[in-house]
Amino acid sequence: MSTGPAHVPPRERFAHPALITDLARLAAELRRQPGAGGHRQQVIYRHGALTCALFVFEADGLLADHRAAGTVTIQGLDGELEVVVEGTTHTLRPGVIITLAPGVPHEIRAPRPGAMVLHVGLERPPGG
Repeated sequence: MSTGPAHVPPRERFAHPALITDLARLAAELRRQPGAGGHRQQVIYRHGALTCALFVFEADGLLADHRAAGTVTIQGLDGELEVVVEGTTHTLRPGVIITLAPGVPHEIRAPRPGAMVLHVGLERPPGG
């Protein structure tokens, strides 16, 4: 079990059988760090095809249009974000989760400061 700070190297951070993360504390730590594009991120956990990450956004932050080679879930943690999926804008607030099929183009906009938890489950080729 670990609640280590954001600066712990991934090899150490992911070495425990149970990882407990205080998302509010981690978000506060990330907000104190400089960031490009109005957002910062920290991978919370990565194992095999699964990645879990926390993103914090400043007002007017942007995670430009992109795709993931796997299923994506985006859960609002605080503030309010906009998730643009194939031209349609969805509001992401605390308690709201958006799930995207593999390969769906999307971007994240922050009209106000906000935070989200992202999970990506990469697709595995047959037999892979």
